[in-house]
Amino acid sequence: QLKEKLEILNIKNKLDVKFSGQLPHSDILNKMKDTDIFILPSKNETFGMVYMEALSAGMAVCCTKNSGIDGIIKDNENGFLLKPNKRGIYDVLTKILNLKPRQFTEVSKNAITTAKMFSYENSIKNYLEKIEQCEYVHSLSCRVKDTAHLIEKIIRKNPKYLQQGKAITSSNYSVYINDLMGIRALLLFKEDWLGVHEFLMGRFKDDLAEEPFAYIRKGDSRSLYEGKVQIVDEKPYRSVHYLIRDKKTDYA
Repeated sequence: QLKEKLEILNIKNKLDVKFSGQLPHSDILNKMKDTDIFILPSKNETFGMVYMEALSAGMAVCCTKNSGIDGIIKDNENGFLLKPNKRGIYDVLTKILNLKPRQFTEVSKNAITTAKMFSYENSIKNYLEKIEQCEYVHSLSCRVKDTAHLIEKIIRKNPKYLQQGKAITSSNYSVYINDLMGIRALLLFKEDWLGVHEFLMGRFKDDLAEEPFAYIRKGDSRSLYEGKVQIVDEKPYRSVHYLIRDKKTDYA
């Protein structure tokens, strides 16, 4: 019945609405890239991955108010909230269609940024689970750089690149900012670092974006680090840094 009604409406209103039927997942993702609006007005939807897929494609994602995803979708910022009924769908579509191109582009960019942030969260959890297996690590902590701190860092670093005729923007910031995700491992004894180093190099050597480097304390023996990592400078603390390029997000 729905298809019959749609055929009548297509003819009457000169529309071209189609039912694609069931598609392979890869085909759905490809169609998302060529589509502007995604609407899933479910009444009992939790956190569905389909929302993340739509956000990562830069679509205008529309979800139900007070659903499991509405804490992530911010109305008029990275998507739109609606009431799960005909009027609610009509109102949100009207709002989107009346957006200026610049406004729609901004929502699309924010949607992609949101999806990336959640990719970071999942990626960092995977790294934590792997590094926890190292017997020499005493404790671990992690963080994903939030939007406010990311903007602050871009503002701080941009003058340097502007002098070179470049600029950090929302589309290329991952090229210039290489600490979007971070894990800190605390050790009980400095000699334990050798075991940690062997563990990390054994698992992530091929994924390193640059050679590991160390900051050491004044008076420390350099023999512990020489031939293994570059000693950059003396600091009031000891730390060794590994910059790993994440295969899922392609960011370091």
